[in-house]
Amino acid sequence: MKLKHPTVIAFLILALLTGLETPLRPVFSLGLFSFFPGLLIISLVKKEVDVPELAGLPLLVGISFWIVFYYLTSGLHIFTWYILGGISFVCAVLAERQPLVVSREHYWGVFILVLCCLFVGSYLYPWNQFFQWMPPGDDMKFHIPFIEHLVSQHALPQDYGLLYPELSTLTYSLGYHITAGLAVIVDYSVRSLMIATFFIASLACFSFYYLGKALFDWKTGIYAAFSFAFLSLFFQRLSSTGTYPNLLAVALHVVGLSLLCELMLQKPSISCRFRRGDSIFGIFCVTLVCAGAAETHPYIFIMEGMVLGGALLYWVWQKNFGAARLIIAVGAGILFLCIPFFLRFNLEPLSELEFLTFAAWYRIDSFVSVQNVIKFIGIISPLLLFLGVSGCMVTERKWILSVWGGSMMVFPLLSVFQVRYPGWYTISPNRFFFFLFMPLSIMSGRLLSYMEEHIGSRKVIGFLVILILVSAGMHHANLFHSFSQDPLTQVQMNGDDQFVIDWISTYTPQNTVILNTGPVADCSSWVPVLAERRVVFPFFSGYRGDNCIERLKAYNSLADLMVLTHTPDSDLALMALKKYGIQYIYVPAWREVRWLDLHPELLLDSPLYQSVVKKGDAYVFEVNFNSRHKTVYYTVTEIEQIHSSENMISLFFNPITSFGVHGGLYLQVDYADTTHQQIDIYVNDTYVETVYTYLTDEERSLLLPLSHLEEATILFKGDSDFVLKKVSLLVGVENCLQLSENVGTQGAWVRTDLGVIAPSSERGLQLLVVNVSGGVVVMEYKDEGMGDIEIYEIDAWGNRRLLQTISRENTGKNVTVQLPLQDEYTVLVLTVEVCGDDFLIREIGYTPS
Repeated sequence: MKLKHPTVIAFLILALLTGLETPLRPVFSLGLFSFFPGLLIISLVKKEVDVPELAGLPLLVGISFWIVFYYLTSGLHIFTWYILGGISFVCAVLAERQPLVVSREHYWGVFILVLCCLFVGSYLYPWNQFFQWMPPGDDMKFHIPFIEHLVSQHALPQDYGLLYPELSTLTYSLGYHITAGLAVIVDYSVRSLMIATFFIASLACFSFYYLGKALFDWKTGIYAAFSFAFLSLFFQRLSSTGTYPNLLAVALHVVGLSLLCELMLQKPSISCRFRRGDSIFGIFCVTLVCAGAAETHPYIFIMEGMVLGGALLYWVWQKNFGAARLIIAVGAGILFLCIPFFLRFNLEPLSELEFLTFAAWYRIDSFVSVQNVIKFIGIISPLLLFLGVSGCMVTERKWILSVWGGSMMVFPLLSVFQVRYPGWYTISPNRFFFFLFMPLSIMSGRLLSYMEEHIGSRKVIGFLVILILVSAGMHHANLFHSFSQDPLTQVQMNGDDQFVIDWISTYTPQNTVILNTGPVADCSSWVPVLAERRVVFPFFSGYRGDNCIERLKAYNSLADLMVLTHTPDSDLALMALKKYGIQYIYVPAWREVRWLDLHPELLLDSPLYQSVVKKGDAYVFEVNFNSRHKTVYYTVTEIEQIHSSENMISLFFNPITSFGVHGGLYLQVDYADTTHQQIDIYVNDTYVETVYTYLTDEERSLLLPLSHLEEATILFKGDSDFVLKKVSLLVGVENCLQLSENVGTQGAWVRTDLGVIAPSSERGLQLLVVNVSGGVVVMEYKDEGMGDIEIYEIDAWGNRRLLQTISRENTGKNVTVQLPLQDEYTVLVLTVEVCGDDFLIREIGYTPS
């Protein structure tokens, strides 16, 4: 018996399943809101579909519909479940009135496609690092806030949110975010978001089936989906870094191309399935899906333009002007539907630093060596390349695949010769090369179909078993080493860091600024996403778009805050923290790429920082701006305006100190940021640090520990000639009371409002005199109490020489004495031995000869 109103009943069943709290709730939600609009559009275009088409095509077309719809209505707050459900229900009712025939001829193909989807799901997530569904890679730090905004504010985000008001525009493609929002709008969580993403990405298997079938036949479609799922490696690489917009864009692009091919080729076996050959509905459907793909990733938009341009030239050359008009109509339709997407662009001229940075990135992603080519082929999959190229030999309609593959090779070929074209700095040439996995999957599918026709199903099945085993090795055992131990592909969250981030969310004020250790491959950059607190280095610090590099100025922050990696217990460190309004420092347990290599032990050892929470190796420190650092720094030598010779500056220091001085030698480098280069610093042939300059014209300082008061040869080595404004050699002494510019104390001295007291009960009291070249120490003391004071000079070998014996008479007067010094010392120690009552020094200073 034929079921009445099957589409409406299907809608109600999905609505019921969406209302239930189950792990597949996001999948049901996406199906509820996307399937029925897509089904209506498909029923207007085709009069017959097979079961695999019915299973996935309406969903992909429906996703494209919502992407385009919400870009067209981006200023309206209408992203709500009841509007989505209402439109979807209306579409379900209207679709039921369209005479769409479902052919059961290849129904079992759905099971094969589902198996392909399950295999894709087996490698979409690094399950060996599973932690509470936290996504792998860095990119989800960028996507999650936009999805949350879409779900909570019911409209597309226009900027980067309240945490980063300096980023006033958002031009990033939001197709994936809209699609994910459809899946999690009923119940948002990171887990539901990841489950929805796995489902969305696996739909690409259906896309490759549709294109293989459109170009050749259904068997080629099945084998194309198999080749994509089992043999392609780049899709896994995209998923393991969290680049999910790419995955959805690929799925939509391939299905859009399949619909375009059906319109262009007009095979009898296909044209009979259309209501009218190149009808307005067919053009609209192709345009809608291609526009959805374009608004999901800009590289797909560029590639679609080149594919349509190549197809137009081919049809003009063939003098098939009807097909040429079809291409023009589709291209014009895509541009029209993408107008809201273009209106979000805010093109600003690049700063010199942005230009130089993008140029460096472009060269890294270019084809400039044979090693690069071999590496990039490994990322696509050598096996897929072999089968795809072999399949090209037996493939009909080579011109379509040639145009498609050729569009992907334009930018890689231009990069070989480092050709500069408009907007070249925004392109990653290797990414377009990696997209070759798409036509290679189709050609590989064609080869496997051809093999079945000529050598029989049994032998092909045996070959497929071998391919499956090899594929499992590639995807799960890294057989071709395409997945190196790249921290960008790892799940960064763990129990310790989760505890600390939860603490930040609960116990820090909303307007807190937190110093984190880096934007990429660093757990600390999850703080804005999970704790909604501003960090100094958010993930998008290095994003090409929206002038993020210039407006966030992460390079400025990094250069200023570099002092914390070596000498956090200093005024320079405190000044840098005040400059950026930093109240807390988060040192995560998980950090692989170290932008700011903070050492918790240095922070724990300084009174400037208080550890407020610790879990495992994860710390949060609060900055104590009212405290004083325990290390006192004395300037020994200053050299100003040092010009490099042959890109290098070499300095030699040989400190002379009294025996047993407890202190260290430090190097302070003051420079004007007037070039764009890196200057490496070596001490005694050992690399210490790199000074990065960024053309900001700002003056900066860096303080580095050198050694324990030993001779040091310091080498500055740059990429080009440079000038250092000043290089200072300092002596740093811990637990020292600084009495004047050149004099301090060590030991159990007591500071009072009247001066410093040398307790008679203490031993080992010392006066430190820095940068001695003869001269005298002038000391004023108060003649109180009784007992002699003996002051000795300690030379470099530990010998003592009596400088002065002070006999007190308890007159209550202030008395001045002079202590003559000899020789030259970087740090000279004077020991003070007190007999009788405590000894009060009112003032003390050093006067060189």
